[in-house]
Amino acid sequence: EAAVLANNPFIFWKLNETNDPSVGNVVAYDYMGGHSGTYQTGAQNGFNGIVGPETPAFPGFPANNAALATFYGAANSYVTASAGSLIASNLTYAMWIKPNGPVGNYAGLLMDRGGPGAGFDFGGTADGNGMSELGYIWNQGNQDTWGWDSTLFPPAKQWSFVAMVIEPTRATLYLINKNGAQSATNVITHDGETFGVAYHIGDDKYGNYVGERTFPGSIADVSVYLSALSSSQLTALYNAGVGIGQPVKLYIVPSGAGSNTLYW
Repeated sequence: EAAVLANNPFIFWKLNETNDPSVGNVVAYDYMGGHSGTYQTGAQNGFNGIVGPETPAFPGFPANNAALATFYGAANSYVTASAGSLIASNLTYAMWIKPNGPVGNYAGLLMDRGGPGAGFDFGGTADGNGMSELGYIWNQGNQDTWGWDSTLFPPAKQWSFVAMVIEPTRATLYLINKNGAQSATNVITHDGETFGVAYHIGDDKYGNYVGERTFPGSIADVSVYLSALSSSQLTALYNAGVGIGQPVKLYIVPSGAGSNTLYW
């Protein structure tokens, strides 16, 4: 949490609630800007025993940490939220995800069909295991964004930290987990367009689809930044989750005959 807050997020949904989503109107709290969301009745959370990244495997998280679970093919299996009608030329979406198995094309992670800035999802190419690549939609839904191949395939049944970074001259997607850090960059012009109107966490409300674009797995700690986080900042967020400390620079300088001073 401290690592997320250090980067000044605009929105921070921890998704660790434990009230029963099936009763309706359960709040998904935003711990930054008051843009809290609502669990839809087909979603699950800590009430259902959905476990997020937690101590001891992820020392940066508390014990008994919960998460959001969404289900492919199920109606109303996501969280809705709105931040109003926003425009930013630099933007970052970041979160932890754990696919239960292969993820189909165009499943949503943090999508907004209320404005042209649609968001972060899975793309249209899958690997040999049926896992789709990370993808995104921008530039008024231009195919140069949703048709671009990142070739970043999150592994099933393990937690990964993923991010989408939009800048005026490029978009970069990140996939970081115990296998290492990967990224892919689409070097084209990206416009500043409206986003945040009608978020779906774990789903893409596209056309008449009902559940066909819902992510099959668990999602935790979704954050939105009105800035383009760097690769080092995103790696530091992952490291904080897995309990790797920040790197420290050591300096050794002569301080007299036969003496040195070490400082950091």
